Amino acid sequence: MKHSSMTNFEIERALDLAAPLPKGEQVIWLDSPDWKSFALRVFHMKALTIYFTTAITFNILWMVANGSPTADVLVSTARLVPLSLLALALFALMAWLMAKSTTYAITNHRVFLRIGVALSITVTVPLKTIRSADLKLYKDGTGDLPLSLTGEDRLAYLHLWPHARPWQLKDTAPMLRAVPDAKKVAEILANILLETLKSSEKKAVSGEARTMAPAEHSAVKPKSPQAATA
Repeated sequence: MKHSSMTNFEIERALDLAAPLPKGEQVIWLDSPDWKSFALRVFHMKALTIYFTTAITFNILWMVANGSPTADVLVSTARLVPLSLLALALFALMAWLMAKSTTYAITNHRVFLRIGVALSITVTVPLKTIRSADLKLYKDGTGDLPLSLTGEDRLAYLHLWPHARPWQLKDTAPMLRAVPDAKKVAEILANILLETLKSSEKKAVSGEARTMAPAEHSAVKPKSPQAATA
């Protein structure tokens, strides 16, 4: 949780906020995605590596089966291998750029997602609008945390991608992707959501008590002086 050594100005800059956080709002957790996990989960680097390896192998077998000279096979392979490595390197670079330009944060009021490489935006999700939060944990300790929201207001899937639950186009769910130490972050989010729920219930109960009190008072009408003397 790198925010512990950051000043308020550095936190606001990391989240690209137009104004300081309101009084009473505190950052509980702040971090960026793990870029290696981001590359594996978002760009499916393992699947791409298998694809290019299979394509090169198939090309070699096809040329040998058709009687191509060894020199031609070597030349063709020498062309395909660098191109495949270049493609994998570009995908890895994209993953690194996207992960390093992304900042997630949890406060006692909201969840922030600062996303975008060339043009960055900051998405704010009030805790009271989060219906549930899930966790998909990976073997390396990183994980994804999709947020199911209440209400009908949603950002477009393409605006959030890849920081959205995959293929959920209708009810777009923001998702914190490739989060380091995801299990601990999920516990932090669960605890703050529980506190928010308890606070909302207390406010609702106190509000009902205030509205009931005047009604009960007006129901008991004092007797008029004439009725009392009679």
